[in-house]
Amino acid sequence: MPSVHIVVPCYNYARFIKTCATSVLSQRGVDVKLLIINDASTDESARVCDEIAAEDRRVKVIHHPKNQGHIATYNEGLAAADADYVVLLSADDLLTPGCLARATAIMEENPSVGFVYGNAIKFTDTLPPAKQDGLGRPIIWAGREWLRLMCEGGRCFIHSPEVVMRTSIQRQIGLYNPDLPQTGDMEMWMRAALHAGVARLDGVDQAYYRLHPSSMQHTLHAGPLLDLYAKLKTYELVLGRASFLEAEEYLSRARKRLANDSLWYVLNQVRMRRPMSGTIDEYCSFAERAFPGIVESKNWHRAQEYRTRRASIAETLLWQIRLALRRLTSWRHRELNKAA
Repeated sequence: MPSVHIVVPCYNYARFIKTCATSVLSQRGVDVKLLIINDASTDESARVCDEIAAEDRRVKVIHHPKNQGHIATYNEGLAAADADYVVLLSADDLLTPGCLARATAIMEENPSVGFVYGNAIKFTDTLPPAKQDGLGRPIIWAGREWLRLMCEGGRCFIHSPEVVMRTSIQRQIGLYNPDLPQTGDMEMWMRAALHAGVARLDGVDQAYYRLHPSSMQHTLHAGPLLDLYAKLKTYELVLGRASFLEAEEYLSRARKRLANDSLWYVLNQVRMRRPMSGTIDEYCSFAERAFPGIVESKNWHRAQEYRTRRASIAETLLWQIRLALRRLTSWRHRELNKAA
């Protein structure tokens, strides 16, 4: 039976930690160990964590006397992992039933795969039902092919709780980069893809990803311009150090995509008459920094126009129609994929 070490950092999440732990300890088909690291919480987390450990010998709790921050806490937990596989799970998220058995089965059958992920259901308070039909349909990429998709998409396809990584790969690539507090997960998975294949499980749900105002996604990591700069830095760090032949081409694709995303944000906010986080000049400056050739594009010149005027009502209506058509096309693609 494969063994999995679950690392759960906890800071002021007493209201969530027990449900999170239950989702881990109820997993079947794997040998589970749970490490909870209470990062000097000021709520009732310490007491609740100790209660969880007292009820199940598979649980170990570490209490920090002083808050060390999320990156240091992540790294402490990952460094302690000693099972075949490892999962870093936030205390406000949950695993779906059977997710560990499904993910580890893929890696047991495919030694070249370094980590497995799948769909993470977004929720707030009430857990929606999870798809659990069979073992799911695995899609397996060579690591560099998955990296290419990451660069062309200009974003990370993964939330975090749905990832199960081979511990030997975690040891090989090292821990979180403290210089990347916003995109540390993304950078970690990109580094892993340089050394191993990547698999995604379709047709089943692998985790629950909680959305709430106090999450880091809405506090520490808020703001589209900050997000763009963080992604660019991540691509530059990972691909700038990569030695394979296509690395420079992949980086160029990522730069171009991020530049276009920056201009798209400007056009969307102006034409939909929504407030912007930052100025048009700031987004244009980022786009030019990311991909200098973007200044020759139509979207660049359109964004420049909006520095001196507002979008007309006609422009807003046309943009709304365009967005509706994009959503319809995306829906049709999803339905065709389901039918296939």
